[in-house]
Amino acid sequence: MNTHHLWKKLSLHWVAKVYGFVIAWRNKRFDTGKISINSVATPVICVGNISTGGTGKTPFTQAILRLLQEHFPSTHPAVVSRGYGRKTRGEIIVSDGVTLRTEDAEICGDEPLLHALAFPTLPVIVHEDRTKGSLLAIQRYKANCIVLDDGFQHRRLSRDIDIVLLDSYTLKHQDLLPLGRLREPRESLRRAAIICFMNGARPYEIHHPIYSFIRPESLILEAETHPLGLYNIEGQKISQPQKVCAVSGIANPERFHHSLQTMSFELGGILTFRDHIRYTQRHIETIVRTAKGNQQSIIATTEKDLVKLRRFRHIFAQESLTLAVVPIGCTITHGKEALHQRFEELFAKPISR
Repeated sequence: MNTHHLWKKLSLHWVAKVYGFVIAWRNKRFDTGKISINSVATPVICVGNISTGGTGKTPFTQAILRLLQEHFPSTHPAVVSRGYGRKTRGEIIVSDGVTLRTEDAEICGDEPLLHALAFPTLPVIVHEDRTKGSLLAIQRYKANCIVLDDGFQHRRLSRDIDIVLLDSYTLKHQDLLPLGRLREPRESLRRAAIICFMNGARPYEIHHPIYSFIRPESLILEAETHPLGLYNIEGQKISQPQKVCAVSGIANPERFHHSLQTMSFELGGILTFRDHIRYTQRHIETIVRTAKGNQQSIIATTEKDLVKLRRFRHIFAQESLTLAVVPIGCTITHGKEALHQRFEELFAKPISR
């Protein structure tokens, strides 16, 4: 390792140490009541993680929303998110449960737009202050259940159930940002009522170190994400095998590439951008050039990327390129009955706060 890389690693190490100290100090202030925690008069379910992404949080959140709709019909959930990656601030109504108010991911963030498109009858609200967003959902749209998307670190709003997703990376790596991918140390898992191990990440050795950070009473789930096929933007399924140009701007592009390969699509070109990228004309030119240079007519992308790329679809059409998406499903493979029981208990008890 040369001197430059050594100094860079040492610098990242010390920044991660400082970051960890700040996170611990902040959490202690919440734990001791020095920072007040707000409450709303309806159950709050939070889905989050302690890493920066790539755990399958979006499809898992949608699995929870489907579960609520199918098995708890008296609940009227609303999704509240900060809308990471958006250009705006303050309150944005992505959907009021009747009308989609915006289709621009730069206004609301890609994940809230995905939820609004997948669940057109649910209010989806973006606000960096999740308490204000939740109150808006309750007062204006009569929501009687709040689902916080990516809210584990937003401790100013009290929640009844915290669900934290863990993937293999989180189990194997302990480094905090910016040295690693962890937003919080693994000790923070003690705040979670439910832990969900994603895509086979659960360690079955009873003495595995991760269990020392999980409360004994926490419910353990397992879930698997899986590709549902490759579809063009008109919703028509594309048959395989074919060569495609894979384009993504997500935290874990390798999983996306693997999904395409498991469906027998050959990767004739690969472009990976940073997570939550805002696509510009320059990016589109690069995508077109890469696809045509590899003699590919199909651009395969993720759901999160499609909501941002679709506004350029006329350019792809002009270049005789098909924009296609791989929808991702999520199945809870272990603990689903116990999760139902937790939700039944949550909705049965009176809310007094």
